[in-house]
Amino acid sequence: QAALGLKAAHDRDIIHRDIKPENILIDSNGMAKVSDFGIAHADSLPNLTATGVAIGTRRYMSPEQFKDSKRVDARADIYSLGVTFYEMLTGKCYEPGASAKASRHAIPGNLERIVNRCIEMDRENRYASMDDLLQEIANPALVNRCALIDFYEATGGDNWHCSHNWLTDAPLGDWEGVSANHDGVVVKLGASENNLEGKIPSEIAHLTELRGLDLLHNRLSGSIPPELGNLTKLESLILSHNRLSGRIPPELGSLTKLRGLELFHNSLLSGSIPPELGNLTKLESLTLSDNRLSGRIPPELGNLTELKYLYLYDNRLSGRIPPELGSLTELDELLLGGNRLSGSVPPELGNLTKLSVIYLAENNLTGCIPRALFNPNCDIDGIDLPFCDD
Repeated sequence: QAALGLKAAHDRDIIHRDIKPENILIDSNGMAKVSDFGIAHADSLPNLTATGVAIGTRRYMSPEQFKDSKRVDARADIYSLGVTFYEMLTGKCYEPGASAKASRHAIPGNLERIVNRCIEMDRENRYASMDDLLQEIANPALVNRCALIDFYEATGGDNWHCSHNWLTDAPLGDWEGVSANHDGVVVKLGASENNLEGKIPSEIAHLTELRGLDLLHNRLSGSIPPELGNLTKLESLILSHNRLSGRIPPELGSLTKLRGLELFHNSLLSGSIPPELGNLTKLESLTLSDNRLSGRIPPELGNLTELKYLYLYDNRLSGRIPPELGSLTELDELLLGGNRLSGSVPPELGNLTKLSVIYLAENNLTGCIPRALFNPNCDIDGIDLPFCDD
């Protein structure tokens, strides 16, 4: 984003001449803004600098700018941005000749090569323009590799079953539990049935091309990061059999390509089911059972017309069964038992002609079960109400 900002300036023949961390601001939406053009140079502006005078911040100045700040071009800003990149990546001040990878060995080799080319002492050896630099740093495979490293480092690395391959320049497809497409972009991250501990880091949301995220059967704790709502290409999200707590973030309602959402058996997930989940109209499986969810079943779940499996059993849900669930005509299994549901069973459930399993027992339901609810292939075990006479 900083490089894009500088490209916009360079396209107008403006050279910033004072790029450094202090002059790259991050707004509340996480966007980088290049600021402080106070000593910028442009041929169309009045001459503010005498020939042979150096202005700028010494640590970030290119060699040619140090000699004469008036006779510089876009490559001076590329040098300063390269020094800034180095410090962002390593957390250390840049000393000429220092190796970024030696300071932090998880840095991918091709990213280090980009930084090294930016900070070449001879400007003829640097990128000729911001366009050339952007073409390399915006490479999807590199962006994904950096995001994956951020994710693993945020978890402490060793707590995740990655066999230390993430510290190398191995192809992403060779990483433990990682699948990449032909462009080297991460499309699936699976780390199920390990001993993963701690929180799910929000850095996982940087893997914006993810189609599948599977963290089943671990010891993960803490809340579900709302940032997962940024993974808008996700088709499968499986976080079951962990120790997750807190509420289900409504931001998951943004994952409109999801076909499977499984959050069962976390025990400590609480609060109400977000009505925003009704936006997930491609969902085929919604599994929220064996938690501490409370409140009413949102009628918005009736929008999930492709749903085949709805598991909400063994929670603390209350109120009536929404008649809108009668719209789920593709439903094969409906499991609502073990809650605190009350009132009568809505006759609209008689529309669910494809049901093979229904479980409503261990609630506070009254009345009787409409006979129309059952077809000859339906498993009627787990029903503690009589059939209606009609």
